[in-house]
Amino acid sequence: MYYNLTEAPKSFRVFLMVFSTVLSIGFFSGVMFVKHQSQFSPKEIEENMIGNDLDEEATTLKFKKPLGELLTTIHGHILSFSLIFFAVGVLIYGLPINKYLKSFLIIEPFFSVLITFGGMYLLWIGISWFKFLIIISGIFMSVTMSINYLLLLYWLIFNKIKKK
Repeated sequence: MYYNLTEAPKSFRVFLMVFSTVLSIGFFSGVMFVKHQSQFSPKEIEENMIGNDLDEEATTLKFKKPLGELLTTIHGHILSFSLIFFAVGVLIYGLPINKYLKSFLIIEPFFSVLITFGGMYLLWIGISWFKFLIIISGIFMSVTMSINYLLLLYWLIFNKIKKK
């Protein structure tokens, strides 16, 4: 199946622009929440998972996240991010861009989701170096989402409907 979003009716393209804008606002408000909670610091990310109750110099006391709460967070985020990136991938698939770039932008976020949220569990069980992979995969996920959103806006706004 092949389709080209730039050939879609204007009303549908406006709908997709509004949808992708609201979706991006939701996504990046989550990124702002992570920044608020951890300052994107490996140490803070680790403390949010395993606590800092043994650190006598800690200014804010944090305890290890209970397993049930951790699994609920991982479960909810993997499911919701999968749906988000499925929807975005369907839209990106309809853009007339390089097929290798398109494939990367559609598939990469799913790997980042698994590494980021699977990494939270691995960090929780004591594999502390995984905090760095969580940060790297989170960056990839955010950059890919940004590129996808900007590409969608560009192709939906600045490309004229081709008359047949």
